[in-house]
Amino acid sequence: MRYSLAVAAVAVAAAAALHLFMLGSAFAGALREDCTSDWSVASRIVSEQNLTTVEQLAAEAKQTLGGSIVRSSLCRKNGSYTYQLLIRERGGGLKRARVDARRPFR
Repeated sequence: MRYSLAVAAVAVAAAAALHLFMLGSAFAGALREDCTSDWSVASRIVSEQNLTTVEQLAAEAKQTLGGSIVRSSLCRKNGSYTYQLLIRERGGGLKRARVDARRPFR
């Protein structure tokens, strides 16, 4: 009898641990942000989702931030798209910026 109770307790503990692991994995997945710098992939997404193009973004960055884009990545989190940018300022310094991919700099 004691043996079967011990086996049952281990089984319940294992099931609880598995449940917590799966719950944690789902939560982490919901918080995860997917980014790509591969513009053969990103350009298709930009077109399909009617996002601001990198060319438009570069022109706006120059006017709004006073610098030029050195590197850009398209990111998606919870269905929203953003650009992660590395911008070279007029003085030569670098700064990071994140802007909405539909309406940047607004």
